[in-house]
Amino acid sequence: MAASGNFTTDILRLSKQNTRSIKYSQLATLVIGILAIILATRMQNVLDLMLYSYAFMVSGLFVPILGTMFLKNPSSRAALYSMMFGGGTTLILIFTEKTLPYGLDANFFGITISAIVFVLIQFFTKR
Repeated sequence: MAASGNFTTDILRLSKQNTRSIKYSQLATLVIGILAIILATRMQNVLDLMLYSYAFMVSGLFVPILGTMFLKNPSSRAALYSMMFGGGTTLILIFTEKTLPYGLDANFFGITISAIVFVLIQFFTKR
């Protein structure tokens, strides 16, 4: 429920309590709950789940946090897409169990994609 609340208020920007926002919140709770159940059935132990969530968090948040700290006017759109692509890349590489070049960790590629997306959107789009 906390994840769906964050999604509807931070991503969809539905902060008013009306019928539409409640329906979106209920739908988000359903979808996130189903994803959580699927993920829970695939994981053999809690440690694996924690390691995957930390990998997702690091590759998704590292670049946007640095951008927010060091840029005068960081783009929220750049941060959002950077988080989605960086974290998504890491999770895809982890779950597909591909052998990565030079024995590098999936986080390396996630952070790299996150940085590329952040820079492209931050510096090459109009606000």
